[in-house]
Amino acid sequence: MVNYILKTSLVLLLSMLFFGCANTNPITDNKIFGKKQTLKVMTPKELSGDISLSVSALVMQMRHKKLNSRYVSFDKRGIHTIYEKDFKYRDFKWTLLNISKYKTLDVRGSVKTIRLEGVVYFTHKKGRSTSALFAMTYEIKNKKYIKILDSDIFTHFKSHPVVKSYFIPSHKYNAYKSTYKNFDKLLAFANKNAIRMTATKSEMNKYNRLSLMDKIKGKVPNRPIKGSFVVMTFCMERFPLESKFSLEVTADNSEYNLIRDVKNDITYLDYDGWKVGILGFNGTIRTATNPYFIKANYQTGENAYKQEIGKFSSAMSYKEHEVNSYPLSRGVVLLNLHVKDNAKLIQARLYALGHYRGKIDGDFGRNSKKALSEFVTDGLRMNYTGWNIEVQKRLFRNTGL
Repeated sequence: MVNYILKTSLVLLLSMLFFGCANTNPITDNKIFGKKQTLKVMTPKELSGDISLSVSALVMQMRHKKLNSRYVSFDKRGIHTIYEKDFKYRDFKWTLLNISKYKTLDVRGSVKTIRLEGVVYFTHKKGRSTSALFAMTYEIKNKKYIKILDSDIFTHFKSHPVVKSYFIPSHKYNAYKSTYKNFDKLLAFANKNAIRMTATKSEMNKYNRLSLMDKIKGKVPNRPIKGSFVVMTFCMERFPLESKFSLEVTADNSEYNLIRDVKNDITYLDYDGWKVGILGFNGTIRTATNPYFIKANYQTGENAYKQEIGKFSSAMSYKEHEVNSYPLSRGVVLLNLHVKDNAKLIQARLYALGHYRGKIDGDFGRNSKKALSEFVTDGLRMNYTGWNIEVQKRLFRNTGL
């Protein structure tokens, strides 16, 4: 009798270690939901009972590992589908569970039927992540045993995935590109060889000491870099098979003025759903004025709507300054064309953008108005209706002012 108890206890202990919960009584759904159904986001350690057992079994199936448990099983008569079944989630840690539906469908004697739906999130030690939508129906028998009747799993795409972009000298990339084998090695190369695009604390202090007029004219404490570069853009989330990833380059921070002549210099790589875009160009980076912007786009299919998921500038970033300022580009105040100091700021900005070539004297006359009209109609592709808060926000965008 003592040996039987010891053996039984050992089996239960091993199963608890395997699934992270007590398996003898998995009916603990009220501890998670209570009486009212709500959306829940939890870590695996926060799960309990039937939810922990059933999702743990599902994760084992996604990893293509054999399920060894007397408390949970898959019904062989049911349909269990894993779309993109070749992906085995190797080296990915299960980190979160988002439960969107937990519903009791039927209760007959000692058997309860449950419907469970949600998203399982996984992360990789190198920073990548992926997630999978799942739906399953299972039975709980005698408040102890779970049988999964049917299950479906397919890749989930976040509405706004994380993307990272790096500026690399072309000669370094060309020397390395024939050796890259996977996403992680390419990302490590980019991190190691990227040109710093964020100002140091010393540079920020120097920038903040500049006069407002110097900032508008494009004076910066760091030295711009001219040469040949590649921009490497990494999608840190896994994309579904049918989706598309693309890059565009614009001459300003808008959807207009696409620079189309670099289109043939863009290379796209796909590492099991993790996308990389590599764009080559010649130019100047780390400037304060006239930057260009790399836009990262996502489409769910060939003819689907193109969604912008990231935008990166060739200008130097003064983050500390940007967080604390923006009165002009946010429209906190509206400059007055008839106030000399205000007019000088507008003239200086138009001059920096190449629309105005007159004196910066605060006299906002015919040439100044013509330059402003040109900025709106040609640069923004808008009808010019005069000076207003929206034009000001567009004119001073990305200046840190």
